Amino acid sequence: MSVSSYLSELDSINKEINRIKQLSQSLKLKKEELEVKIQQWFIKNNQTSITYNGKVISLKNTTAKRRKKKSEKIENFDNVLKKYGHHNTNKIIQDLLEANSGNDIETTKISFKKK
Repeated sequence: MSVSSYLSELDSINKEINRIKQLSQSLKLKKEELEVKIQQWFIKNNQTSITYNGKVISLKNTTAKRRKKKSEKIENFDNVLKKYGHHNTNKIIQDLLEANSGNDIETTKISFKKK
């Protein structure tokens, strides 16, 4: 195969991936909307669970942690370090943030730019 056929196939694969991503995003939004409507129905009808197609559907309270912004992380690190008696915390915080991020790995990639 020639390079042009590889590039053509790569281009069509990228287009298909983008199409699937867009479809997936719209399906996820629709799923969230339906889940909210079902939750509202449960609350409105004062139901705790129902059976549908052999499945038990119920509301369940869960907890999840959201990701903190970098500024929130820095502020929290600063507060914890000061709590334990460290006064010059900037260097320690930078070291903690650097240790928390991944290592840089050098790779070679193909770059595409439109003319």
